[in-house]
Amino acid sequence: DNLTRPFCEALVGVAIRASDIPKLNNHQKGASNVSSFCGGWNCRHRLVPVTKGFVERRNLKIATRATINKANAAAAGKQK
Repeated sequence: DNLTRPFCEALVGVAIRASDIPKLNNHQKGASNVSSFCGGWNCRHRLVPVTKGFVERRNLKIATRATINKANAAAAGKQK
């Protein structure tokens, strides 16, 4: 949908390790802290801590370096 930024689109429904969050870059001036602003100003998504068991029960994908690179590139306008 047009409401989801490309950065978020790459990450919605993906489990992200806490150690990988600082590697994310939403390319938003003044709102670049993904831990606080997720995709940037007025982002409607949020980070929610989950357990390994939750990830397994829901069969969630776990973010890889490629996932992080895709999200960062999308935020930088390098891809949709």
